[in-house]
Amino acid sequence: MKKIIMLVLVFFVFTMFASAITVDEIINNNLKVKGGIDNIKAIKTIHITGIMKKMGMEMKLELWNKNPSKLKINVWVSGKKMTFGYNGKDVWQVSPFTGLGDKAQILTGEQADEIKDNADEFEEMFVDYKKKGIKIVLIGKEDMEGTPVYKLKLTKKNGKEIFYFIDTESFIELKTLVYKKKNETETKIETYLGDFKKLKGVMMAHNLSIKINGQDAVKMVFEKIETNVKIEDSFFDVPVEKDKKLKKPKK
Repeated sequence: MKKIIMLVLVFFVFTMFASAITVDEIINNNLKVKGGIDNIKAIKTIHITGIMKKMGMEMKLELWNKNPSKLKINVWVSGKKMTFGYNGKDVWQVSPFTGLGDKAQILTGEQADEIKDNADEFEEMFVDYKKKGIKIVLIGKEDMEGTPVYKLKLTKKNGKEIFYFIDTESFIELKTLVYKKKNETETKIETYLGDFKKLKGVMMAHNLSIKINGQDAVKMVFEKIETNVKIEDSFFDVPVEKDKKLKKPKK
């Protein structure tokens, strides 16, 4: 009887470990499904036009991203254009709501860090993640609104943690989760990805929905995505008035 029990236990343990999946297997499947690492690496620039919905308002959105670390975003709010940019060194904005008119303002602090993060994450986070100093661990398998998902914890070199929820069948990421803490307050930010379409061999999400502490906050629909469009580096530079030097704010 003891031998039978031992055999059953050995079989159970063997099948449990035989069916286990590793972090690299999940990541490799994810990259393969999205078009393969070569096709993903071949994308050097992106131009996106779409609509952003926030607090009952619908705003036109236009975004340019260039690898490495360059980003520019135009958002039209009540018919007025706001521009944010990052040239790999300075984060800046031009906003009619600051009282500075069309003069650029250098951004620092949390807002600047957020824009830098978005620019630096141009390339798929999973591509060559070890070379980038990124650590990824498999937290486990969960149910996400009826869909089984793998939950991965990704930690960047700067300490930022991002949780990825990846469909166990399609291996496409369905959601990311970030916790932000300011003083004693922690904010939960969930980004849902949807409407994946293949563009020049690479799968890209065309819908993003963001929830903050469980409440709907922002929805984005990308109407058009273009890749490898020609964008000069100077396009991302801080706009400076003629014969005037832009000064950074004193800390």
